[in-house]
Amino acid sequence: MAVLRHKMQWMPLLMALPATLAYTLAYTARSATSDCVFKLSKAQCRAFRSQTPFYKDSRGFTTSNAFEEATLYIGGIGNFDVSDRYLTHGCQWYVDPTHPENNRYLYNSENADRPNFANERDTVNEECTSPDLWCYPTYSHRVCGGNGPPPPSFPMPLPNLGP
Repeated sequence: MAVLRHKMQWMPLLMALPATLAYTLAYTARSATSDCVFKLSKAQCRAFRSQTPFYKDSRGFTTSNAFEEATLYIGGIGNFDVSDRYLTHGCQWYVDPTHPENNRYLYNSENADRPNFANERDTVNEECTSPDLWCYPTYSHRVCGGNGPPPPSFPMPLPNLGP
């Protein structure tokens, strides 16, 4: 409990950080069901995405290379800001194995009221109810803020060199 409390004390500070600093602490979760202690805002997610144009996950799936890089701020298939009931809420690494050109970092505004909703590969859930649906082979891994900035280090007191 003390470890969680220690992490939680830094949450207001992390949320107050400008996007350009907060994304440097970010990482992609290891699984679709991994939760984040620190969630990235849309601005922090966009900053993280713009600094991570290429990514390869543990299954070997990657961003869609030059196409992804070219569409970072343009609409179309590489959209960053989506509203999709089949996807996890917030900042995420999204993979569609049947259409790898869609693989990308994105921010989903849907499912904010369902923090435990996960888009798991080859798994049915309350939205993706059949293996025949397009969503069945897809998966999403949340992008999380780091464990927070380290506690401030105070300079060691100078030794008393006087008499």
